[in-house]
Amino acid sequence: MCAVLLFGSAALAEAPTQNAVNVTDTVQLTPEQEQEARAIAGQIKCPVCKGESLLTSSNDLSRQIYLDIKSQVKNGVGEAQILNYMVSRYGETILLNPPKKGLNWLLWIAPVAVLLGAGWALSGYLKNASRPPVVSSEDLERVNHYLQKEKES
Repeated sequence: MCAVLLFGSAALAEAPTQNAVNVTDTVQLTPEQEQEARAIAGQIKCPVCKGESLLTSSNDLSRQIYLDIKSQVKNGVGEAQILNYMVSRYGETILLNPPKKGLNWLLWIAPVAVLLGAGWALSGYLKNASRPPVVSSEDLERVNHYLQKEKES
């Protein structure tokens, strides 16, 4: 049974799949089209890598997506349509700079709001810390009375 599983899985691994994309395929573009494809790919991040664009990633999936972009550019598809296609396929997280709308506004505003709030709290603390303490005459009298008692004892 183990031999069947071992040899069967090896045969499946060597069998070509119809859905596999050959990442060595190239799409021939004019220099203008290549520039447009690179500009679009620079706005899209690698779905596997952290914060890396398609242009800088060496991941196979990134290369497949880049080939898809190049083929769409070659077929005359515009930048906005390609970006919309990528967002519909992978979600807004595929974009290096997600659009500033809906809940994404919170992602853009939250760091600034936190910094402003921390600065406000720090300034309030420093203002109070640099102010001399307010001591009432009753408190001074009580302290003086205590100190005199201590001197006498």
